Amino acid sequence: MYIRYKMTTTIDNYLKEDIVSFAFKKIETYTNDKGEIKKRPVGMPNWKSINKDNCSNYSYGSAVGIITGKISNLTIIGFDNKNTYELLTEKHPDLKTYKTIQTKKGFHIRFRCDADFKTTTDGFTVEGVDIRNDDGIVFAPPTKYFFPDGSIVSYIDLGGELIMPPAYLKDYILKKTEKKTITIKNNKNVDKPKEIKLNDIVSKLLHHNLLDGQSKCSWDDWRNVALCMEFTTTFEHFEKFSKINKTSMTKTKRFQCGTQ
Repeated sequence: MYIRYKMTTTIDNYLKEDIVSFAFKKIETYTNDKGEIKKRPVGMPNWKSINKDNCSNYSYGSAVGIITGKISNLTIIGFDNKNTYELLTEKHPDLKTYKTIQTKKGFHIRFRCDADFKTTTDGFTVEGVDIRNDDGIVFAPPTKYFFPDGSIVSYIDLGGELIMPPAYLKDYILKKTEKKTITIKNNKNVDKPKEIKLNDIVSKLLHHNLLDGQSKCSWDDWRNVALCMEFTTTFEHFEKFSKINKTSMTKTKRFQCGTQ
């Protein structure tokens, strides 16, 4: 009952800032087949159905997520690489004056929503920077979770001002049209000047955390190609791979695996 009261207050406080949030059961950690410690949510609701009118109904749990984009007037730049954060804030000291959340790997800087920043992974020209805007979520304070050794990881609010992002940050956005020419199996170079669009299937793999070998399907080849193609190549190449890949699956089976 105490947890429910605490999260209700938290959700109400976020809503006062026009931020839509929700509570869920917890975050747990696991070790993948590479020996890396990863985290995943447990008891995550269908957050795409949550809005300002019903978010108070999602108040039970020990972890909190916030929905980014227009719905919360919120754009988040996530630094999973502390070195990148330090280099960028050294070049632009004012970045440390914006609303900042400390995470296990780095920092989330919050801004009021700017549509020029699109939800994507590794979306900057510098290493280890993710963008969350429309159709995105992030974990948020007062969330805590345990590492396998028993240590506690917390999301910590470092304070700062929640306003529009500075114009210079847009110079760091990675543009799809700047990608290099690539070569596929038939040794024909492909250099398409048109804008490369995100592949919905690949985005689904990334969104459902199927890149850590945690799904019940045979995704070894698929997760590799997803990592390579998400921001490097075109949908045509993904289609070509799906036809020649010996472990390729039917559309129905892919959909089932992507919604575990």
